[in-house]
Amino acid sequence: MSRPVLFVLDDDAGVMRALRDDLIRRFSEDFRVIGESSAAAGLAMLRELAGDHEPVALLIVDHDMTEMAGVGFLART
Repeated sequence: MSRPVLFVLDDDAGVMRALRDDLIRRFSEDFRVIGESSAAAGLAMLRELAGDHEPVALLIVDHDMTEMAGVGFLART
């Protein structure tokens, strides 16, 4: 069984990478950490994970993104 996913989305790629890297350092033994820097890429990744029946434990999403508001992203997921 694969490790559950911690998913990070922020359209500021630097912020996303920093948060993703912090989560990897702390939680990589128990979780896979995946980060995306656009809402479209994030939705595509989550569709792929769902299609593969991969468990997602947590979504961390910026609330104020250019492409889509964080609340809107969460509603779509």
